[in-house]
Amino acid sequence: KTKQMEGNKSVGDRWDPEDMIWNTVVSGGHPAFFFSHQQSSHSLPSSSADGSSQYVLYTVTTAKRQSNTKTTHIAVTSVVDNTTLQLTNPVEGKRDSNPVWLDETTVLFVSNRSGTAQVWQIALRGGEARQITSLPLDVSDIRVRKESETSATLLCCMHVKPGKSPKETTEFDKSEEKRLDKATLYTTLMVRQFDSFNDGKQSHLFAVTLTRTDASNPVAWQHSDSDTKLLDTSVIGYDFHQSSGQIAVEVFPVRAAEDKSREAWETNQDIYVAKLLPATQQWDDGQLPDWVCITADNPARDSSPRFSPDGDVIAYRSMARAGYESDKYALKLYNFATKATVAVPLDIDVSVETIRWALSDVIIFSAAEHARLRIYATNASSGVTVPLIRCHSNTAFDISLSRGSEGTSKFKLVFLRSSLTAPHDLWICDDVAVVRLPTSTTSQLSIPLAKTIYESDSDATDIEKTARRLTASNGENYAQRYGLNGAQDYWCEGAVAGQQIHNWFLLPRGFDGDEATAGKKKWPLAVVIHGGPQGCTMDAFHYRWNLQTYASAGYAVLAPNFHGSSSFGQDFTDSIREDWGGKPFVDIMKSVDSVLASHPWIDSAHIAALGGSYGGYMTYWINGQTDRFKCLVSHAGLFDTHHFFFSTEELFFPTWDFAGFPWDKPEVYDKWSPVRYVQNWKTPTLVIHGAKDYRVVDTNAIGAFNALQRRGIPSAFLHFADESHWVAKPMNSVVWHKTVLDWLAKYLH
Repeated sequence: KTKQMEGNKSVGDRWDPEDMIWNTVVSGGHPAFFFSHQQSSHSLPSSSADGSSQYVLYTVTTAKRQSNTKTTHIAVTSVVDNTTLQLTNPVEGKRDSNPVWLDETTVLFVSNRSGTAQVWQIALRGGEARQITSLPLDVSDIRVRKESETSATLLCCMHVKPGKSPKETTEFDKSEEKRLDKATLYTTLMVRQFDSFNDGKQSHLFAVTLTRTDASNPVAWQHSDSDTKLLDTSVIGYDFHQSSGQIAVEVFPVRAAEDKSREAWETNQDIYVAKLLPATQQWDDGQLPDWVCITADNPARDSSPRFSPDGDVIAYRSMARAGYESDKYALKLYNFATKATVAVPLDIDVSVETIRWALSDVIIFSAAEHARLRIYATNASSGVTVPLIRCHSNTAFDISLSRGSEGTSKFKLVFLRSSLTAPHDLWICDDVAVVRLPTSTTSQLSIPLAKTIYESDSDATDIEKTARRLTASNGENYAQRYGLNGAQDYWCEGAVAGQQIHNWFLLPRGFDGDEATAGKKKWPLAVVIHGGPQGCTMDAFHYRWNLQTYASAGYAVLAPNFHGSSSFGQDFTDSIREDWGGKPFVDIMKSVDSVLASHPWIDSAHIAALGGSYGGYMTYWINGQTDRFKCLVSHAGLFDTHHFFFSTEELFFPTWDFAGFPWDKPEVYDKWSPVRYVQNWKTPTLVIHGAKDYRVVDTNAIGAFNALQRRGIPSAFLHFADESHWVAKPMNSVVWHKTVLDWLAKYLH
């Protein structure tokens, strides 16, 4: 552990960013119950024939300093007695992911332990994992349907060249490697995206037949040599209704080759549905299923399809405004019988995220509200919505439904939770009852009476108070062990009179309230500005911008959720359009003013501002507007808004936020460009950027550093040759945190 800070009065080891970096990360998207009720009747486990689940699959990632690697393995935990087992053995630097239940005894997963990402199998009782597939390309996003004791259908995605099979794509790649030149001729956009150049490949959906000759052996599954392509366009995500064989895919609109560029400036995504043939039947060679687009009338983004339990309805998320990637996601339903689409009239102003069905008329979903990711239940007809989980951030969840007496059902709700003081762990609410009242269109939720109460925030729901933690991957009492201070909701008036702005506020480690009241010591302040800008600093454990990094280094921390932030209503999010340096800047300044007035022990002469992406933009903007900060840190920040439009890849983003093109609205781009105020810069600034950042290219950082150096302003430039818009590699993260903390210490202590 690092050296204790002078004056530290907290109990426990000093928390350091490196403690965070080497933490175990419970991750892997969504935890996966074994849904016995979704399997065909012959595979119902005898121990849970009512459809209840006893086990949850999830993934765990750890980092190793000596090799600078991350390793991911699969674990399983019992929801009955909290017994947790390491299902797969970690292979250093390799990744086991995407676990799915084949049946009650066998788990399939994707692993690159053999060199390429292939499908593996392992028995729930343990033993050695065995590789099933040896497909020509890396496999991802698997689903499986067991059709008999000796036959199953596996769905997966592979990146192929359009018009080529996986095998032909592999042969094409080998021929490309032999070329002496490395030139690429582009005739459409996107040339590159996020951190890689476009190689023309698309993620296509395939069906693979699995068979086994020994029905008594849970890991005797093998795959046929053939794979069947199901859709001849790029798949973003999909859902598979096992009993009916229906598939719903989320794709970019099917376009002619010459129209591919539109993906750079349009946000439209559509949902197509089709029915899968059983493994015992085959399509004619080259024949595709009959796909039907159910969202053709909407020019904006539709995503995340989820079949209802009976397969008669699809729930999905839908935006209304084309070209706007941060529009609110409404919840919509498509009925196969009527071919009609309706929007669920939710009675809360939130943007829907993860969707799960509980009953044919009850949907569970997550949504961000007031800087927390919450879980709700809604009646699919009336839109009446009630909160299930309100506290902290619950980034993924799954449910296991079981049937009770007539008119009732109950489910277990497992969710992945973190907060500003605790890393991710799995939690569960047992036996949440859903009671359908005959005289009401609204289902009601009730909870069991005899449960251990989980003491949480004051606004915890009754259901939430029954939650218990399933895993403790980073040990018990994490916050107490490292002396982490809790985060406070801090509201104050912002740029708009009478409108409150939300901030997170953290006390510095070692803070002594009596000492501060007596005026014996002043504490510096770190103002952390989130990116997006249509994002939010959440009550979540972040592995890059963790507020505890700065509180544990001895700084009071203020993290404003300014105009443009998500989770405070869509109008608030929309308000940043054409106003990048306007209300958000005023919000931040007024929040600083307010916290200084209410906490006189904060040293107003020693304040720093730091942020990434839009937060990095804002630090450049701040440097041209005020000299109240002692130092600044800009990570991956926009320096020149004109240049940003012409160098980024997703053109819909600046086009929407600046309400047009730079050649049509140069005055808007010019008004909010930090480069126009370089003559006012005075504050020492640390500039950070990654060479593989194709969202905000690193010439923004080089340009800002040129300006700082030429003006004689103390400055430094930290450049990562192998990182993108964010720093992901373990040792790079160590360097990032050390450099940032050293820079703050130089000017604030």
